Amino acid sequence: MPLKALIVDDEYPARKELRYLLEKYPEIQIVGEAANAHEALELIDALDYSILFLDIDMPGFSGLELTRRIKEMAKSPYVIFVTAHEQFALEAFSVDAVDYLLKPIDPSHLDRAIGKILKRIEEKSIASKPQET
Repeated sequence: MPLKALIVDDEYPARKELRYLLEKYPEIQIVGEAANAHEALELIDALDYSILFLDIDMPGFSGLELTRRIKEMAKSPYVIFVTAHEQFALEAFSVDAVDYLLKPIDPSHLDRAIGKILKRIEEKSIASKPQET
């Protein structure tokens, strides 16, 4: 079953590029896009997403603030920041981001980030299986 993903970026060309790059991953299904954090919150409330691809600098409130808010949810999605601002990397990891990609996106870095998420999901699945005695 594909992982449901949401792309959040105030720049349409950036969303379009990321959507194109993600087409090569059959395990990921883009099921939503938002141009700001407020739209993203509405979409997150309506559907369970496995992955969020977030810009940091957006109108309203930032991707960092959005991440803080969703981490309070019972089932919060994995977050990969996709931004042109390298100075927020430490703060991004302090809100438990899986990875931090700089624009323009290097496909090998995206590959690494997707790999990290798949590994975390696999580890979580193994940990949740009942132990045989």
